[in-house]
Amino acid sequence: MNVKLKTKTKIKCKFLCNRIVCGILFSVVFSFFLMILNYYWTNKQIAESSEIELITNLRTCIYKWLPKRQVEFNDVLFIDVSNDLELIDVFDKYEDKIGNIAIIDRKKITQLISLLKDNDIIYLGIEFDSMYRSKNDSILNKEISKKKNLILPYILTQGEIRKPFITSSKIGMSAYWSSIKSNRFLKYEFISNDTIKSVALLIHEILTGKTIKKKGLFYYSDGNICINNTVTNIKIRPSDLISKNGVTKYKKLGYDILDFNRDKESLSKNINDRIIMIGDFESFDLHSTIYGNIPGTLINYNAYLTLKENKHIIPTSLIWLIFFFYSVISLIVFLGYDKVLYRKFFKLLLKNKMIKNVHSFITKHYLRNIVVKFTEKIITLTFAFSFFSILIMVIYNIYISILLSSSIFVSLILIRDVLFKKLNFDT
Repeated sequence: MNVKLKTKTKIKCKFLCNRIVCGILFSVVFSFFLMILNYYWTNKQIAESSEIELITNLRTCIYKWLPKRQVEFNDVLFIDVSNDLELIDVFDKYEDKIGNIAIIDRKKITQLISLLKDNDIIYLGIEFDSMYRSKNDSILNKEISKKKNLILPYILTQGEIRKPFITSSKIGMSAYWSSIKSNRFLKYEFISNDTIKSVALLIHEILTGKTIKKKGLFYYSDGNICINNTVTNIKIRPSDLISKNGVTKYKKLGYDILDFNRDKESLSKNINDRIIMIGDFESFDLHSTIYGNIPGTLINYNAYLTLKENKHIIPTSLIWLIFFFYSVISLIVFLGYDKVLYRKFFKLLLKNKMIKNVHSFITKHYLRNIVVKFTEKIITLTFAFSFFSILIMVIYNIYISILLSSSIFVSLILIRDVLFKKLNFDT
């Protein structure tokens, strides 16, 4: 009898050991697979609606409780051109005049560019579309061609990327992708189609010589794995550009710049080797974000600050933290210990009277429904993954798309339960 019991115990121990070893191997492989998926989701142009909701609520809470921010931007000069307009004729495809339209005054822009030094870093946030031409375009083109570090934006129309008709040595993407549901900008893309560099990346390259390159599945910056589509932290917002007495901290092209700076010397003193960001800060180039409406020129500068502060680089400690998190959950699921944790979690939730009543109703009428079981597990894991996502954002101030992984784990649990039931394994 004792011999049989010992043999049975040995078999059980051996089975348990084999199961643990298999579980560890499975959790390691599965964790790597999920991390690659997360990296792919994180680098998607448009965020999921659940992600936008999470980030919006989290950022709102963080900035509500944090002390008032002291923002300094001494290394940049913002110039607004929204009130400097000229009227041009508009023609149809048959070259017949159909009316007039106001565009940014090319003569004033030419005057400004001529006063700047050839090596000044300039972003001219104006779309030079061939549909809207001015008689002063040729002289502007001549001045722009002299500047080594002047950046113009590509023209993006219905998904088509076109170069401006004004020529410049540097042209960068300036796209503000938003989801259909929220219609809000959230992610800034540093390289589009793996080849087209953004305005922010071009500024960063000029100043540091560093860039972002794609190798295989991953993007690298200065030898470190990085994110190409970052949830841009808008460090400088429109409210920061207005002083307490209501005076704007950005300069008006006509009134503040051209009227008071008649030569290169006087303008050079004002610029003092700062980055020059020229654009529309008040009317047409405004984009809806989780922080409110923000000018496109300001979004580009904040994206540059993300690169400058290395906020696009994924820290090694974060990679290991995510790997550890996934490995532990994968092992728990493989060994079936999630059922114990699941019961404890719901016991905690059921202390709430409303949740208890809803749960008892569902248990009574629909517990055998696999959809309900799936929903319950989704709620539990989404809560855990949301908490982990928040933890990453608070500690590292970086967003990694991991919420969708919760549905993968739920699917895995359901497959495991069905498979083990058929094989008569006790999970």
